[in-house]
Amino acid sequence: MRPQRKRPPTNLLLVLLILSLLFVGLYLISGGMRGVKENHLGRTPEDEKAQALVSVTPGQLAGYVSGLVERVVDGDTIIVRFNPNSRRLTPTGPWSDHRYIISQAGKQFQVAGRERVRLIGVDAPETKHPQKTVEAYGKEAAAFTEDLVGRRQVFLAFDVEVRDKYGRLLAYVYLSDGTFVNAELVGRGYAQIMTVPPNVRHAELFLELQRKARAAGLGLWGLERE
Repeated sequence: MRPQRKRPPTNLLLVLLILSLLFVGLYLISGGMRGVKENHLGRTPEDEKAQALVSVTPGQLAGYVSGLVERVVDGDTIIVRFNPNSRRLTPTGPWSDHRYIISQAGKQFQVAGRERVRLIGVDAPETKHPQKTVEAYGKEAAAFTEDLVGRRQVFLAFDVEVRDKYGRLLAYVYLSDGTFVNAELVGRGYAQIMTVPPNVRHAELFLELQRKARAAGLGLWGLERE
């Protein structure tokens, strides 16, 4: 007669089952965390929904010139094609070469239909300078700007001087939801302030945002702690 095999106690089976379930649960949680979709900046989708640091109202946007971002050059420079239907644009002629007169804040100046726009008051690390190598955190800053404005409608506001010595249009840039792009770059640590008079309308705001970003070690300021 074959001897019967002893069965493990019921309590032991229960303990093993609980331990197995705990192990599977921990594995799934850790795997899910690793699998959270992150972009190349290390930000999760929840970060993308973060409230804008500074924004304006739809009424204010109505006073700005709108256009589409065709390309992001680097963290603080973009290529914008103006919306010909923007009420702030006046064609220079019926068959002009896509040139317009912009009327804003009591001033008028001419622009092409497609312009290189340099964001006022901010300076992101270089990535495309012909005489400089890619600077630390430059790629991250360019990627942040790409994520924020790439192929999106933007609204441009201007200050005292509308062009720099390189002929680039100088502007404060806003998204259609009112997000102030210049402020986002500084406040989230992707750019430092660069105040060039007479364009100082938001200089104090940018300085305060930079102080907070630096104190928190955000973005490029985290490099100081490494």
